[in-house]
Amino acid sequence: MSTEPFIDYYEFLMVSPTADRAMIEWAVRLMLTRYGKKNGEQADSAKYELVKEAYRTLADPKRRELYDSLRKSQVAPPEEDELASFEPPPASAGAVAPVRNKERKLSVESIVVEHTTTLADVELQIKLRQGVMSALYDIVITRPRNPELGRAEIARAMGARIDEIEFTIWFLREKDLLKTTNQGLYAITAEGVEWVEGGGIPHLTLPRHKDSDSRPKPPASETNGIHHSAMAGSPRR
Repeated sequence: MSTEPFIDYYEFLMVSPTADRAMIEWAVRLMLTRYGKKNGEQADSAKYELVKEAYRTLADPKRRELYDSLRKSQVAPPEEDELASFEPPPASAGAVAPVRNKERKLSVESIVVEHTTTLADVELQIKLRQGVMSALYDIVITRPRNPELGRAEIARAMGARIDEIEFTIWFLREKDLLKTTNQGLYAITAEGVEWVEGGGIPHLTLPRHKDSDSRPKPPASETNGIHHSAMAGSPRR
């Protein structure tokens, strides 16, 4: 029987035990970057290997199921008095402030919502979506056999931080404009290509013509009747 201390991979990766594979892969990528050799003083080869070990365990459904069973016997649940003394944190920016109390009934007038989002935030989110889709569209055109990018690559291409594109990627994935690959990377979908070319990104949108038939027209000499009449009068050979 192993005498090594039990390691809580979820706590180490700072993810919930109910986290899906995409969230675990995102955490693993961050940790590998943090503890990798290129990260100077934060580089830690032992933790780097531990991150890879955690990924091998949690990314495989069967190994994760066995690990979760073992974890239940190793990690003690919170005490009842700790749960009883728990108090929810105060309302933060963007959250709905608690308004119920025993003295009055809930009404429209009693609800208080902190409005911190501005039109500038909305515009920023639109630009972030365009940036992500532009990067994925570009890679599928230039590298069609391997049209995938990781979060770090997408963020770097846009000049943004990884955490700044989390909501963007979630939104685009929910709209089926991008997909998560088996490797935990991201690729544009057919719907995403149509979104880009159909007006999603202004500088990549084809101009619309009044004439629905955008094919090039034949020369005038072939449409004024002279060419056709000459052909009609030609003897068959």
